[in-house]
Amino acid sequence: MNKKPSPSSRREFLKRSAAAGALFTLAPITVVRSAFAQSSSRTRVTVAHGVGVYSLNPYAVNTSPLQAVWGSIMEPLIDADYEKRGYRGVLAESWEMKGTKLQFKLRKNIRFHDGAQLTSRDVIASFKRILTDKQSLQAPNLQNVGEMDAPDDHTVILTLKKSDANALEDINSRVIMKQSVAEKMGEADNRPIGTGPFKFTSWERSGQFVLRRNDNYWGQAPKIDEVIYKSIQEDAARIAALESGQADVISNIPPHEVARLKTNPRIRVQQVQGLRPIFLVLSPAYKPLDNPKVRRAITHAIDRDRIIKHILEGYAYPLSGLLSPQVFGYEPSAKAFPYDPEKAKQQLTEAGFPNGFEIDYYSPTGRYPKDREVAQVIVEQLSKVGIKANLKTPEWSIFNTDYKNGKYPIFT
Repeated sequence: MNKKPSPSSRREFLKRSAAAGALFTLAPITVVRSAFAQSSSRTRVTVAHGVGVYSLNPYAVNTSPLQAVWGSIMEPLIDADYEKRGYRGVLAESWEMKGTKLQFKLRKNIRFHDGAQLTSRDVIASFKRILTDKQSLQAPNLQNVGEMDAPDDHTVILTLKKSDANALEDINSRVIMKQSVAEKMGEADNRPIGTGPFKFTSWERSGQFVLRRNDNYWGQAPKIDEVIYKSIQEDAARIAALESGQADVISNIPPHEVARLKTNPRIRVQQVQGLRPIFLVLSPAYKPLDNPKVRRAITHAIDRDRIIKHILEGYAYPLSGLLSPQVFGYEPSAKAFPYDPEKAKQQLTEAGFPNGFEIDYYSPTGRYPKDREVAQVIVEQLSKVGIKANLKTPEWSIFNTDYKNGKYPIFT
């Protein structure tokens, strides 16, 4: 029986895979496009995402769209500064690391939505909940934190179990909730309370999530009174909602729709060089992926340029590693393995699979632009070197849980 990886963070799983030579970058690209319609009301904005808020527990999510929603209500100590490839203070005004001690100084006079003042005790209560809540998907990010101390109301000291140059990345985007709320482990009786620019108003599971402006926000006050997040999974339905005025902002626009939307004078398509990498993970816990020559063969079998040109219609860019240029840790000198199907066949033969092999391959659908179509092309390309990949596309909620539990040999 194949040994399966124990539950861990995506970063830890990828770290192990990369160290074993099992991780390869399919197309470390991001296609991030948002179309803005002219709203009939400037005081209310409706945002349509492909994924909805499925829990009132902010630590039960770890996907970017949902973390962005929670980031409007609750704020982290620090957040990423992509322009500087570093971090900027949010609730923390300063921080320093000495050995295994990571110290944060909190900003003063920050208040929660109910008027209570933010203190270091709220930070520690939030981090403890991340670590102990059975629903938490963020616990692996703080697993290196050994002790947490609050010597005064505005100082938090984290003692790490071992030195880690990436410690700030683990703290990055971990939102802080009020201590009394954090210490209640249920979600049904908890009204989310944070320090952010918007307050929680109402919620329908995986449906509509409504926020109202926090008039007493400590930072720059938002100009919008209300934000409504809607879950519309199908691309065509999201676009229809935008064009009909039922949504003001949508994300993950299919590449083939961009040109048409640009011709609509009431819609603006905003393109940016994104951060979302699309990559293929190969788990060495499953045979024959434990053989580095098999993993190398799969790497050589994928034609990234064809996927970018014909599936993503040029709205993507290839990278030589897992990280985009704006991300901390990007290595510009890294070189990607080239597309070379003959080399792939040679590697398979040397690994003892001259006729290839069969394996299950998992991909989300509707989560990323053209994710199903990209996966179908990968299946086709693998078949040309003798690998029969059985494509399976579970719903995102199932996919998001299963891959973390090590249930997939190959996934994008």
